[in-house]
Amino acid sequence: MKRFWLFGSVFWINSLALFSNEPLKEYEPWFTGSILAPSPTTRPPCHPAFELAIVGADRYGRYDSHWHVIDRPSIWSIGPYLGAQVGFTKILGIDFIGAITSNFCQGENYTHPLDTILRVGFQVSKDQKDSWIPDFRILLQETFPSGHYEHFNPAKKGTDATGYGSYQTGIHCAFQKLFRSPYHPFRIRGSLGYVLPASVHLEGFNAYGGNDETSGRVRPGSHLTAYLLCEYRLSHSWAVGIESNYRQGIKGRAVTERGAKMYAPPFCELSMAPQLEHTYSEHLASRLGGWVSLAGKNTSAFAVFFTSILYKY
Repeated sequence: MKRFWLFGSVFWINSLALFSNEPLKEYEPWFTGSILAPSPTTRPPCHPAFELAIVGADRYGRYDSHWHVIDRPSIWSIGPYLGAQVGFTKILGIDFIGAITSNFCQGENYTHPLDTILRVGFQVSKDQKDSWIPDFRILLQETFPSGHYEHFNPAKKGTDATGYGSYQTGIHCAFQKLFRSPYHPFRIRGSLGYVLPASVHLEGFNAYGGNDETSGRVRPGSHLTAYLLCEYRLSHSWAVGIESNYRQGIKGRAVTERGAKMYAPPFCELSMAPQLEHTYSEHLASRLGGWVSLAGKNTSAFAVFFTSILYKY
């Protein structure tokens, strides 16, 4: 039942929104988009965009290799998330994602950054009204291992795991299409990506297993990731969105030179993220939502809550 409270809270708040059939006026409202997926648009030069979010999570179990959830003591997390988009030209821009987390489990706690993501995007096309041409962008991604991934302390009960230690290079194709209406615009956004992690040398207890005597190298398996987000405007200021995410990775390679073995098994994960969006002006908006795992293999079972403020110049 842990996963369902997020859906209930988001859609209960949604009922407070006023459904309006007045034509859009005062300012042009905008959909806030996804907190998860790559953006399909490049920001105009000198008009960056920023998002500051507070993210809370409960990792309450782990899916085994047979899609069953194995209950474990909950690891609760909370921390700030910062996203930024900067355009250098109409075609070229960068996206940055960084976060810090504080983890808690059975009286233990640990605070550390998560892995950091940097994307360089190239705009291929812009959404054209009265046509099927969408916003389409190709992004090259690099994940930097700024999280804590080795020399874990068993007494911390898993709270000191905040990263994977591997530089991960990927490519994403992101798109979106707006279906315009004077009352209730509708937008579809999605992306498909492929990520190839580099090998990493590890010591001690780490993100891939081991023990205090472990020394060796792991190359995590490459993986595909797909996002699909649908957003619907309820009124001039309010909108709702529902996003799905699927990830699938192949088995990696682990070479343990000393100590207990390390593992990088194949994995699958299906998750969903509903959200409520509100725009205050042409520059300022906010959103409230959740993100929950629905099924998986060799991945965490989780429930996430987030609230954020977005500002674009």
